[in-house]
Amino acid sequence: MARFVLAGRADCPHLARAQLLGEQLRASLADFQVHEILVQPDEWEVWLDHTCRAHGWSHSGSPVVWRELVGRGGRALLLGGLADFLEHCQQYYGVVTDMSSEMMLKIAAENREAEEKRKEEAQRQASLLQPFHVWIAGALNPACPILIPHLLSERLFPSSSSASSLVVSLHLLHLEGEEEALRALRTETEELALPLLHQVTAHAGLEEAFRDADVVILLDEQEVAVREEQEREKVEEVREDKDEVKGEVRGEKGDEVKDEVEDEREVREKVEEKEGEVRAEMEKDARDEEGEEKDEEARETQREKELLQRVSMRYRRYGQLIGERANVRGVAVMVAGDAHLNLKCALLTENAPTVDPRRFVAVATPLEYAARARVAQKLGGRAADVTDVRVWGNLSGAIHLDLQRARVFNHAGAIQGPGFFSRPVLEVLHDGNWLKTDLPAMVSGRRATAASEPQGRAASMSIAHGILVVLKAWNGVSHPEGEVLSLGVRCQGHPYVPDGVVCSIPVTVMEGGWSPVLEGVHVGDELRETLQLAVDQLRREKEDACSDL
Repeated sequence: MARFVLAGRADCPHLARAQLLGEQLRASLADFQVHEILVQPDEWEVWLDHTCRAHGWSHSGSPVVWRELVGRGGRALLLGGLADFLEHCQQYYGVVTDMSSEMMLKIAAENREAEEKRKEEAQRQASLLQPFHVWIAGALNPACPILIPHLLSERLFPSSSSASSLVVSLHLLHLEGEEEALRALRTETEELALPLLHQVTAHAGLEEAFRDADVVILLDEQEVAVREEQEREKVEEVREDKDEVKGEVRGEKGDEVKDEVEDEREVREKVEEKEGEVRAEMEKDARDEEGEEKDEEARETQREKELLQRVSMRYRRYGQLIGERANVRGVAVMVAGDAHLNLKCALLTENAPTVDPRRFVAVATPLEYAARARVAQKLGGRAADVTDVRVWGNLSGAIHLDLQRARVFNHAGAIQGPGFFSRPVLEVLHDGNWLKTDLPAMVSGRRATAASEPQGRAASMSIAHGILVVLKAWNGVSHPEGEVLSLGVRCQGHPYVPDGVVCSIPVTVMEGGWSPVLEGVHVGDELRETLQLAVDQLRREKEDACSDL
């Protein structure tokens, strides 16, 4: 079965004649199908150029007619303009049409009027529907596909009227990687048929980035790290190849000695001589290798500096665009992942001066939940039964795990009670060395360990979950008002962190932003040292990142 598509300017008289012929054929042939596309005159040229590029055609003028094989797949077949369509119908179906110029102009005018009314109605309907705009930058990060179904199937976002009227426009942005992969993610998201989803758009550039954004989620863009790892692997492979070649050369030299000398004494002398040469060569190789290691360290330092400069350039631009295009009064901006979270958040706040700094946070929840899980494992309980663990410092560097207010429920200790009864963790966990040394090491090592697993899926689940926890708290969904979370925020007037530094501290999250938690917080020498170390790390990162300015 074939279907003919008739597309043209809404005011085109030639399109009107093609429409009449199509109606005649549809009335006389049972399997004949016609689909009509009317385009406003001022949009026609752009529409035609886009359509021809998509199909690989060359055509000008209105109308354009093509043929599709329904249910059989394959490319659409271009017929051409009106004359081509008339000739095709006459040859294959023996049908001709004769329409006066007056009738063609009348139908063309009716087409244009109908298309204008349709467009006006579509605009009116769109004005009644005000979707909640969510932007995800770094959309090809493995955490994104895990995040999307939960993000759009739960009531995470406020609605101006009723929850039933809330819809979400999801915008996927990724500046690294294949556009085809980004389009595939968009298609897969559409096919989920999620109840809150209004539309999905994919962006490989910054032309529309963060337009009307109500929520911005910024994930690590993995391709940079992957390329760096590939480069390091190539260097290691070259080094191994060199060692292998040297070994083969030494073996060949030994064989030559044995072939050339028959006398046992001469063989021994030759071997000793060769052994001396080999030792000298090995010493030289050791010196060369030491030099290579130093050179590699220098190259690694330079690569890290260049990476920080790329991050700085990108996030300065992101901050400018958020300040210019986002819903500046209500936008919530979350930086999540493993790499340079504090630095990214700082760059965003500095370059979006029109947005309240309390609208920006770096998500520390994955580290917080990892610490809860390790403490629960040590106590022989469930991670969900451990609460109020706090994370201070640089989320990508020096951190301090604060258990001052941590509590454990359902603990099988000497003192037990009902489900609502809890005890301070520091009263039931007495291994001070483990708390001071092992626990921070395990939590800090979580990033490297999880990221090294296939496709980084473990880290991705943790990151996605952390984002959802913060969003729920931000919007007051399933979380009590005033609940305390650890977040990287831009500190101002904080007694223990210098002004302007983005540092992870305990905060309460609510609609409109966050507030630092100071009451009941004791900052001892160990925490002070960690905060100072974190501040120094962040300042060095900032200097390296902005050294190109």
